[in-house]
Amino acid sequence: MLWGSVEVFGKGLWQHHIVSAFVGLISVLACFLVTRELFSIFYDGTSDQDKERIEKQSIYFALLSSFFMAASAWHTVLSRTAFRANLIPLFAAFTFYFLILAFKARARNKQYLYSALTGIAFALGFYSYIAYRIMIPLVAIAIVWPILVDIFSSPRFNRTKKFITPAVICSAVFAIFIAPLAYYFYMHPRSFVGRSGQVSIFNPDLNHGDLFGTFVKVFLKSVSA
Repeated sequence: MLWGSVEVFGKGLWQHHIVSAFVGLISVLACFLVTRELFSIFYDGTSDQDKERIEKQSIYFALLSSFFMAASAWHTVLSRTAFRANLIPLFAAFTFYFLILAFKARARNKQYLYSALTGIAFALGFYSYIAYRIMIPLVAIAIVWPILVDIFSSPRFNRTKKFITPAVICSAVFAIFIAPLAYYFYMHPRSFVGRSGQVSIFNPDLNHGDLFGTFVKVFLKSVSA
C-alpha cells in the first residue's frame, strides 16, 4: 500500500501518512460493522418488533464502539504513523465480520462467499504485524464454542454438519493466501521467532533471573495502559 502511494504521488511524508490514515478510517468502519453484526447475531426471528428493537440496539452499540475506537489514543497514534501495526484492527475486525455473516447466511452461495472472505481476511492479517498471531486462539474459540454447544445440545450434530463445507472453503482459501508467508518463514525460521524472543518475559536479558517478578511488572503496566 505504501509502495502504491509513493508510485502514484511521489516520495514524501504525507504519501506515507495518508495510507495509515486511510487504514485507520476503514478500521473504524469495520469496527462498526462487526459490532452491529455481533449484537444482532442471536436474533431468533420471533417477531418484527423484536427484530427492530435488536437492530436498533445493535446500531447503538456499534456507534459507541466505533466512537471509542476513533477516540482511542492507541488508534489515533497508529493511524498517524506509517507503521503496519494499525492493519491488525482492520483485518481482525473483517475476519470476525465475515465469519459472523457466514454463520448467519441462509443462502449457500452467500455462505460460501463469506467463508472465503473470512479465510482471506484472516490470512492477510498475518502479513501485518507479529502481534496478530493472538488471533489464532481467538478465532479457534469463536469456531469451537458453537460446535461444543451443538455437541451437548444435539447428539447428531445437526447444526454443525451444515458448516462443514464452509469450513473447508475457508481453510482452503486461508491456506492459499498464507502460503507465501509460510514458505518465507520455512526458509527463514529465525524471522518467525526472532522478535518474539526479544520481547518475551522468558528472555534472560529482560527478566534478569526474576521471571515471576517480570511477569507481574509487565502485567500491571499492561493493565494500567
